[in-house]
Amino acid sequence: LKLLLWPWVICINLTQCAQLEDVQLEDLVNILGGTDSRYDISHGGTLPLITRPWAFNSYAPQTDDDSNWKGWWFHPSDRRFFGIRVTHQPSPWIQDYGNFLIKAFIPSSFSTSTSRDKFTGYSPTKSTFSPYYFKTNLLAYGTATESCTLEFTASNHGGIMRVSFPSHVEAENNEIPGFRQTRRIQIVLNGDGDYSYVGRSPIDGTSMIGGYTKANSGGVGTADADFAHYFVALIYGGSDGSIPTSFSVENVKADDNSAWIDFEGENPNHRILTVRFATSFISAAQAMVNLQSEVALETITFDSLVEESRLQWREVLGRVKVHPIRHEEMGYTIAEAASIRRVFYSSMYRASIFPRQLTEHDTDGNAYSVPAAHTHQQTCVGRDD
Repeated sequence: LKLLLWPWVICINLTQCAQLEDVQLEDLVNILGGTDSRYDISHGGTLPLITRPWAFNSYAPQTDDDSNWKGWWFHPSDRRFFGIRVTHQPSPWIQDYGNFLIKAFIPSSFSTSTSRDKFTGYSPTKSTFSPYYFKTNLLAYGTATESCTLEFTASNHGGIMRVSFPSHVEAENNEIPGFRQTRRIQIVLNGDGDYSYVGRSPIDGTSMIGGYTKANSGGVGTADADFAHYFVALIYGGSDGSIPTSFSVENVKADDNSAWIDFEGENPNHRILTVRFATSFISAAQAMVNLQSEVALETITFDSLVEESRLQWREVLGRVKVHPIRHEEMGYTIAEAASIRRVFYSSMYRASIFPRQLTEHDTDGNAYSVPAAHTHQQTCVGRDD
């Protein structure tokens, strides 16, 4: 399909046309567009979603947790970072469902997650926001010489988070509680019927967090529907995210509010921790099937998943060709023409998120979707033979 968007996209000459065509389509997308919104004034009411086209889940940094305005949990001017939120929210006015947080940090206490561990400072202007990749520095956990960076990329039912902590530092006051620079991976739930556990992966024995959330804002059926969003997360160490991790029982916690595992900073394999996770509306077992299908250690690296997502967005956005033309009379500058083209593909990105495809496949390739009573706003229901 080719669309000639005249006179909105123009080129003054062939050199300018080539300059506008140099950038890949997925890199024209501004996922922050429309996010400058609060409950009292909105400029779009959107979220900066790192996701796949029509994906099962989307993901975004959470930068606020005001319980009075639960749907307004991101703003581009916020300077707090709570974690990566698994979300299905189409609008802040109707809020979310099946949501939870995945986060990594250096805890201030070994016994529990205190209130000051809820968030870290971050700089949105120094972060990378794109449909296929997110990166930021966790400012509270950096040192004078090294940053603590968090990267994330999505699959259809899950994703991979990679966190690079500063190197462990030996010091004379190493006995002071909290100085051991423990690394913590945590999944934050919502209480009120949620469930989590800590265990070891049946695949390779690596550290595992699993459970489900029942969080929703309506539209998921009656109590008989028994709505739940199941998840499983596997945690690996090493620079390439391939080394199974282990834990001791005194370094874990799991309840209906959260689950976490602590990893000793002295172990060099814990400087970089990689979290591979997937979710399901069907069952915990199906969540593991989705993980093995999309983010399995044996077949997918973090970088290869970034590229897979990038290419999928390029293919979808490339279905509409915005063809630059020469039209001197319109008087647009190169920058203006490039800006309009960026707006078009950012809008096309938004149009390619909903409705969600809620299909899940078993190990034999049979496709299923959640019952209609479990769906919210948008759905693909039934069995697809």
